Amino acid sequence: RSILCVVQKASQSRLPADCIAKAQVLASDFNIRRLDGDNKDAFQFSREAVASACSHGAHVVLWFRRNDLLSTDPEDQGGEIEMLKRFDREPHVTTLYVVMGSHIKAADIGSKEVHNAWNKYVKSLEVNLLPQQNMVEDATNVMNNVLTDARNALSKVQLNMATLKDNFNTHFNKFDKLKQDFVNMKQEISEFDPEAINRHMSQSAESGKGKFLALFDENLKAFRKDKFGVGDFEKPDRAYMH
Repeated sequence: RSILCVVQKASQSRLPADCIAKAQVLASDFNIRRLDGDNKDAFQFSREAVASACSHGAHVVLWFRRNDLLSTDPEDQGGEIEMLKRFDREPHVTTLYVVMGSHIKAADIGSKEVHNAWNKYVKSLEVNLLPQQNMVEDATNVMNNVLTDARNALSKVQLNMATLKDNFNTHFNKFDKLKQDFVNMKQEISEFDPEAINRHMSQSAESGKGKFLALFDENLKAFRKDKFGVGDFEKPDRAYMH
């Protein structure tokens, strides 16, 4: 059982080291892992952080933000949007604590708008924003909250896995039905000779679409909707058919 502490720029502050030391004292039943991002590309580092969380079994991540990121919103240049999306795709990671830079105060991140700016990139991941001031003044209470989340994470992981399985089954069943519809359509079409195909497709709208055209319309629309790569279908003319 692990908690991952991700430090984007360790050289900018002593705070991450102090917090990690506090966590190691409080969490004798957890392995506190640390990952430093100094001199690393921001986007590559976000991928490395996700891989590290998975390989060490960390359900909770503390992300110590760079001090030179001035916005309260996630910064694309800092790899934070990429980080949020990647952690959200991992069902075993349930909670992310983002420790803001030293210049950002509690009042700056207390609004619903700021929290929405982070949460719009995630679906199942819980994101908590923390000012550095809280970590400095009340590190014990903050780390106890982190440990509580880590100890309660297993039930969230099980829910995430069940949701993932349900979504997969839904998409699989939908695709399987489309596949069977296409097989049935192909079998019916195989009964037409070239002249019959052209005759059916040339029927006017007033007299109703032919069986062949109706079958293609129905299945092609379904395939386009689900992005299975079927392009526009054009009716062959008589010269092509003969």
